[in-house]
Amino acid sequence: MGNSMTPEQRDVALSEAAEGGMVKKVDSLLKRGANPNRKFSERRSRTSLHTAAKTKNNVNVLTKLLQHIKDVDETDEDGNTALHLAAGYYNNISFVETLLNAGPNCKIQNKNGETALHSAINGGNEWKIIELLLRAESDPNVADFNGNTPLHLCASKRGVDPMLPGMLLRFAANPNLKNEDGQTALHVASKTGNKSVLLLLKFHAKVRIRDKDGKKASEIAATDDIREILLCEERELEERTTRQSQSSLTRTS
Repeated sequence: MGNSMTPEQRDVALSEAAEGGMVKKVDSLLKRGANPNRKFSERRSRTSLHTAAKTKNNVNVLTKLLQHIKDVDETDEDGNTALHLAAGYYNNISFVETLLNAGPNCKIQNKNGETALHSAINGGNEWKIIELLLRAESDPNVADFNGNTPLHLCASKRGVDPMLPGMLLRFAANPNLKNEDGQTALHVASKTGNKSVLLLLKFHAKVRIRDKDGKKASEIAATDDIREILLCEERELEERTTRQSQSSLTRTS
């Protein structure tokens, strides 16, 4: 039957075999000329590499495909690369790790302006994937089309593992970048009751920044505890500023 298949049938069979993790079938179809670069409109214009990202422990299939793939950064109709899908939608650690060895462009943004790092945080919040992406030089300060950086996204999730924003900050995420609402990650964390507030302050998040409504993070706090932490930081900052001003006056007098 394999020899009687049309090129289109072989390509469809390859896409299905890749999604199903069927290594031997993928290998056989590739040897018979199936095209892993073909996009299918009925599958959101995804290639076999995109569909393979769905299946966990699918590294052997990925390895076979990479020997024939022309462009690992091919995008689907939503602008997602296979890395976007594996990192976010499918939370596929081994696939991400293997794909990164093929040198994909981690800076590609989909139609929402999201990089694979955004997708990873929006998806499974798997810290290992996020670490892999950061070590592959994903930029933690790229904003999506709503102005949100990966740090904003972490701050927006109340139950997020504190390890995730901490990792972003250690890889030079800027806590003072504003989204389209004029809010920093500190605003977002305060508003959602996210426990990363203290961590953001440790990494020099500025408490005096106001959003488009003129609000500081302390003024939109979800809980009294967070509000008091931020107000305390504001008071300490005011006291430091006063002391520095007085010291400066003393030196010049």
